[in-house]
Amino acid sequence: MKYFTPELYLRANSSDDDVADRADEEWEQSIKKYQHYIDSLSNEMPPRVKKLAKTIWLHDAQLRLLAIGQDVLKSGSRLQSPLTIATLTLQQGETSVNLVYMLWDRVTQTNPRQGHPWSAVGACWLYDEIELVRPHPNRFHHRILLSDGSILDIPFYDVNVPVLPGFD
Repeated sequence: MKYFTPELYLRANSSDDDVADRADEEWEQSIKKYQHYIDSLSNEMPPRVKKLAKTIWLHDAQLRLLAIGQDVLKSGSRLQSPLTIATLTLQQGETSVNLVYMLWDRVTQTNPRQGHPWSAVGACWLYDEIELVRPHPNRFHHRILLSDGSILDIPFYDVNVPVLPGFD
């Protein structure tokens, strides 16, 4: 995470009002810097990646499932190797959101952090960032800060975002 770091999140939730106020100002600057970064990439993002970066808001969605697998391609396919995908299922109120990523590398997750204000009640989506991997066109990282303090890093080149209402 470059803009919405766990350390900045912790400072913003500090019991020291001065520390929290300074972190809140820094957080607001991070929002502006990140938005400027995403806007600068707009022409380099496929439509579905742009949709994820600009219009999908998943703050406080509960992580239900992360599944990773390979799609076995039939003979005669134009692709020469299996397609590795990751599916991230989230619950946001009465709505289930499934993010289906086409991967170019392995998904990683840092260890959960200990102590307040990290939630001990399952992992929820706090903040996320999408980064273009230069000089490679169509290679992105989606980094997600979860409520247990861990960071999920998903290296992808495309994403599909079907939304299913009423999933429990």
